[in-house]
Amino acid sequence: TLSLHDALPISHAAYGSDPSEAFYRRSWLFSMSKKGLDKLHTMLSQTKARPGKTPEGSYVWAARARGGKYRNASPVSIPDLHLGLEEYAERIRRLAKECSARVPRCVFLTHPVLWHAGMQADDEKLLWMGWVGWKARRLGWASPGELAQAMHAYNETLLRVCREDHLECYDLASAIPADTSAFYDDCHFNVGGARMVAEFLAPRLLSAPPFAGAGARTR
Repeated sequence: TLSLHDALPISHAAYGSDPSEAFYRRSWLFSMSKKGLDKLHTMLSQTKARPGKTPEGSYVWAARARGGKYRNASPVSIPDLHLGLEEYAERIRRLAKECSARVPRCVFLTHPVLWHAGMQADDEKLLWMGWVGWKARRLGWASPGELAQAMHAYNETLLRVCREDHLECYDLASAIPADTSAFYDDCHFNVGGARMVAEFLAPRLLSAPPFAGAGARTR
């Protein structure tokens, strides 16, 4: 039986790896080959029919083609996040230290997502992330509401660390609506979302060195 600390590195293993099966299935070569074949199969499937002439239409079609998992299985609960949040806070501090040694300015951003409680069925069909378990052995998918709570916990951890350590950090998640005006799947921006991010960040980045003004801020 694997302990939590034993399981954590495995959870970040390459796609398709499974520590409970034969040795060759645990190799990165096998994992990467499987990932490449799966990607090729997806690309070939998507070329058969792709409605919509705009980039957003193509992205939404692709997301729907690989999504819809929430409709096919009962959701499972997310695991306890206590250890993950502690490690995340430590990694932010290590990243900030490394970044400050290399460049004059480091900027952190919270992460916006499409997930939220009470999602409409059409929006749920765009979702394909949010699984619980290892990549090689997924136990199921968490509900959009629980996924939103989990992301909020990580975003709050980032904001807290930035306040405590006086790091420049902006709450991008609070500025981007959790709907299809900004996203074409769980967390990737469409053209509208990219425009929102640019409009949010541009004045903030230009208000401090090396462009103008002084002092880091957290908002």
